[in-house]
Amino acid sequence: MTFITITVTMFYNCVGLFYNKLYLEKYCYLGSIIKKVMISNNQTKKITLYEKVAENVSRLIDEGTFRVGDRIPSLRKLSSQLKVSITTVLEAYRHLEDKGILEARQQSGYYVRAQYSKIISQPEISEPEISPTKVSISEIIRMIMRESNNPNIIHLGYIQPDPDLLPIHKLNLTLSNVVRRNKRSSILYDCLQGYKPLRIQISRRLLSTGCTVTPNEIIITSGCEEAIMLSLLSICSPGDTVAVESPVYFHLLLLLEILGLKVVEIPSHPRDGIILEVLRMVIEDYTIKACFTTPNFNIPLGSCIPDENKKILVNLLSEYKIPLIEDDENGDIHFSFERPIATKSFDKKGLVIYCSSFSNTLAPGYRVGWILPGRFKADIELSKNDINVSCIYKIFSGGNKNNPAKWRIFSLG
Repeated sequence: MTFITITVTMFYNCVGLFYNKLYLEKYCYLGSIIKKVMISNNQTKKITLYEKVAENVSRLIDEGTFRVGDRIPSLRKLSSQLKVSITTVLEAYRHLEDKGILEARQQSGYYVRAQYSKIISQPEISEPEISPTKVSISEIIRMIMRESNNPNIIHLGYIQPDPDLLPIHKLNLTLSNVVRRNKRSSILYDCLQGYKPLRIQISRRLLSTGCTVTPNEIIITSGCEEAIMLSLLSICSPGDTVAVESPVYFHLLLLLEILGLKVVEIPSHPRDGIILEVLRMVIEDYTIKACFTTPNFNIPLGSCIPDENKKILVNLLSEYKIPLIEDDENGDIHFSFERPIATKSFDKKGLVIYCSSFSNTLAPGYRVGWILPGRFKADIELSKNDINVSCIYKIFSGGNKNNPAKWRIFSLG
């Protein structure tokens, strides 16, 4: 890694962990090397007196002088020791209380919070080798699969809801009722696009993602992974190169290996996702047949691409006529008031293939997903396996079909 230090006189767009060491980060792509240029600002941000007091108290806690549950010096005592006003100490304590380090107890003073722990710093921006590479991950996957039934292992590599959070009784009852009422049709193949009433419910649900689509634009799949597989089959041939964000969910790498595709890893920011400047440079240097991203809550980083960057991403790939495969399976498990919109919502040319499923919100074992194929619908339909999912429609049609918020609450139990 090469570091170039440049003295600057302004603070614009600077970021950093310490007030006296601010950085402006920019990524320069040279062949297959990313060089991080860090511009160090020699100006020191002025720190207020109460912040200095708070910093001193926080350091004493970090170093073990005050432990969890300990009472820290009173306002008057610390004011006398540091030769500052009581108001300054009070502001410092309130500042630490806002950060979750201290807690105030009525008529007792301030104490180190029992929940206090050192804040874990966010991951560094990934620095993968930027060149087409063959994928070889199958042996690792086999090792993981061998241990999949071991009850003594917590499987952090799998994304699925806790069964205790799911309406298991309602799901089983609905499934039983559907099979009983449709003894013949429940075991037969459905139409190529999948059960139409379910597609109608999904089209309504997709309004919360910013996508306005008709049921005829949706194809039901056997989970999100089949949707991604169909997308890759319709676009790529063995030996082609796919651009993916790094790091990425390991099952995608397995799919790429099975299909004989090469991969170019694009570095990702832990909060804002794929770095678009590097993606553009990769597109200009290599022949990229498709790009894959999980814009909402990437696995394993959890990053969420800002809406403006989603629009830029779609426009960039559209400029070079490169299809984007979007995995939005995690978009429904947000904690904010509004669901993050899909990259597909910015698609004007049908180049974004949207993939999702109910696996993370309802029932992983049902393996019910869907795909918005855009301009690739005809090719995807040729590869698709028919499945019957009429029971899923019944689950979502009862009272929640017009209300995405209720649907989400119901699906999480």
